[in-house]
Amino acid sequence: MSQFSKKKFKLLLILILAMGVSSPVFALDLLKGEAAKRLFSEIFKQGGDIYCTAHYCKLSSECTFNKLDLSTPKFSCTINNEIQLDLDDSQSLFRSLYNSAQTADGNCTAHYCKLVSVCEYWKFGDDPYICEIK
Repeated sequence: MSQFSKKKFKLLLILILAMGVSSPVFALDLLKGEAAKRLFSEIFKQGGDIYCTAHYCKLSSECTFNKLDLSTPKFSCTINNEIQLDLDDSQSLFRSLYNSAQTADGNCTAHYCKLVSVCEYWKFGDDPYICEIK
């Protein structure tokens, strides 16, 4: 290996290692089957049903848990950027998201957590229920 190639190799190796260390910050979980159906159903029953047809539905949710800011509710969830849930429903949906997450909850601390999900139902799809959590 020439001196020039060794320098390129070292630089490439450093970049790969640096990317590997920072990648968990953008964790994304993909749920299918029963796990996706359970999460979809939780969002659906909290008011997401108004966005659905008999054959297709796409629901998003954004939930936060915040013990640091006493001026805001401890749990807060919004469905499709429009429906703001009350405290009890927000807590229920947040816990469903948190329990469904496999790696996305790794970004949470004991005092703050934000989880975003997008779930889709398509009656004629191979996997009728699919959810992403980040």
